Amino acid sequence: MTEIFSSTRTFKLWAYTVSHRRLLLRSPSEGGAASRIDVCFGGVDHMLVSPLYEGLTVVEVPAEEWGAHRDRVGEVPPGFKLYSLGASRNDFVTAGIIQYHEDMGDSRDPSYFGRFPGA
Repeated sequence: MTEIFSSTRTFKLWAYTVSHRRLLLRSPSEGGAASRIDVCFGGVDHMLVSPLYEGLTVVEVPAEEWGAHRDRVGEVPPGFKLYSLGASRNDFVTAGIIQYHEDMGDSRDPSYFGRFPGA
């Protein structure tokens, strides 16, 4: 498994858009953190995501291991990847892409990845 992203900060399920199938997990600039970190999944097909992560690790599950997850995840469509989330690795996102960005915005500012309605 390849670790894509890891942080000890707290992340919250911030937004999901049905139209563009984008998922945003955010660590806001609060609790002594001067910056915010956004983790954005694009082209989400399936997900099982917790509302809060005390520290977040995202790992890309290699294709040869997808079979072990098929009961929970279903089939991973061509061109998509399976990512496991959190320390327990029980949460997952099947998506086309993952990106992350750290900046000095606050929770009211739009994400680097564009606007998310209601966020």
